Amino acid sequence: NGDVNSYQYDEVGNRKAAHVNGKDFTFSYNAANQIVKKNDTAYQYDADGNLLQDEHFKYTYNEAQRLTSVKTLKGDAVASYTYDEDGMRLTKTVGDTTHEYFYNNEVLDMEVVKVNDYITEYRSYEWNGYTPLGMIVKAKNDAGTFETNAYQFITNHRGDVLSIRDKDDKEVGAYSYDAYGNVLSVEGELAKANPIRYAGYYYDAETKNYYLQARYYNPANGAFLALDPHPGDDDEPLSQNGYSYANGNPVMNVDPDGQIAKYIANAIIALAMPLIKMYGKNVVVKSGNYLLKQVKKIKYFKKWAKKYKFESRGNALIKIIKKTKSGGKRVFSIENHQIQAAYMIFKKNKKYGGKLWHYHLSGDTHYVFSSKLPWDVYIKVSKKYKLSAW
Repeated sequence: NGDVNSYQYDEVGNRKAAHVNGKDFTFSYNAANQIVKKNDTAYQYDADGNLLQDEHFKYTYNEAQRLTSVKTLKGDAVASYTYDEDGMRLTKTVGDTTHEYFYNNEVLDMEVVKVNDYITEYRSYEWNGYTPLGMIVKAKNDAGTFETNAYQFITNHRGDVLSIRDKDDKEVGAYSYDAYGNVLSVEGELAKANPIRYAGYYYDAETKNYYLQARYYNPANGAFLALDPHPGDDDEPLSQNGYSYANGNPVMNVDPDGQIAKYIANAIIALAMPLIKMYGKNVVVKSGNYLLKQVKKIKYFKKWAKKYKFESRGNALIKIIKKTKSGGKRVFSIENHQIQAAYMIFKKNKKYGGKLWHYHLSGDTHYVFSSKLPWDVYIKVSKKYKLSAW
């Protein structure tokens, strides 16, 4: 729309001043990089570094440092949240409406919407790693019966959902955002209801914050509501700021907290491909440990490495598993094994069940390396099997 937003930062990435949509804001901070004042409004935090009050809301947290309720400054209920033992959000309740969430390896798989305990809508989401591809919506119509419709998301390099299209490729919803994820415009009723927005994050319209699993993000301030439990890298001052978003560069970055696989997948594959070419099927024995050591040196990875365990054995050249209270969840792996459900892979028009090099980036999708695919084998792309550019 021609407006220019501008920001000023201190040496550790705190936003000192901003000119956004014609309005001016100033920020002051304490030694812990917490916003203590925004213009004339004082912010309050608890002893664990969680934001308790800002210019709009009061926040309450449980013993696991998860946000459980939001109220207005007058004390009226805005929203309440519940979580599983791993800290993943299970429900959100706003007024008489409750949203229930179901995940596949920490990626939102399905959402069920209930009004006064009666189901009114199902939403099933499709992803490529952490990039949203679309959704299938089964919702009650005016006649009280359920209708099912499929929609495609059009995204940019960052994963922002810019457009929603129906089965006929007609645009039925659209968005625009500023660099930090503030929603500037929403077109269409479906777009208003869809929560998958900026960078593929889940948008809570009632607070205008994003749920990033580990923490909640306030795009108006470019900051998180809670402290990052990981201290950052000694040689990266910006990474040591426990509240700032994307190291102050939201145009090029999305936040890796809880999404480490999206950040390091290409870097790991780039390290692994020459080893696979050199050692072939013996690569795990010959260079598996070497690859693990190199992966841990990847820039920005040290900050989150303690949250993961690493394996290189059997058919897996590398497997990265996020540690959870219930054991662990695979977030990334490079494997070479007998393909199951081979009905999607063919050799000379016959089903092919041979071993193929592929990787997993959350979920169960096999991203098959095209450079390692036998010349006479082809893949019918599906949710289960996709062809990688590698």
